[in-house]
Amino acid sequence: MRKFLWLLSCAPLLLAGCVKGEDALVRNFHDHAACLEELRGMAQQDAHWVRIAKEFVIDDRGRTFPLPPPRIGLLRNRSARYEALFSSCGVPEGIQRDAGQIYFLVSTVGFAQSGRATGYAYSRTPPGPLVTRLEWSRKEGRIYKRLRGNWYMFYLVSD
Repeated sequence: MRKFLWLLSCAPLLLAGCVKGEDALVRNFHDHAACLEELRGMAQQDAHWVRIAKEFVIDDRGRTFPLPPPRIGLLRNRSARYEALFSSCGVPEGIQRDAGQIYFLVSTVGFAQSGRATGYAYSRTPPGPLVTRLEWSRKEGRIYKRLRGNWYMFYLVSD
């Protein structure tokens, strides 16, 4: 199920864009740190949403709803604020919650069964494996590089 949710972030089942390089991720993070903190705060308040994207949300029961939501917990003005922050923070693919971490999806490439993603992770405990340089490879898995405090960059390959 987790693999499916991650791959769903590949812009609902279709090719979504190109994976951004490490230098671009670092620049984007430093340029938008305050914006990302605001987005993190909202995501922590909305802990019952596992995935929030521009066009849909997935709740903690695995149910998918279109945005703007019809009468569910994420109010219309809140979904509009998320959409604005996704654009201004440089995380156009939205956010995903998994294993106590919040992922901020900068770029995704792939289809429903396989793909790649890059972005940021906020985690109170160090995720792993931690590396000093993200390596873009075809090897399946997730790797992280610490940015500062509880913020990390990540690279994910899923086959």
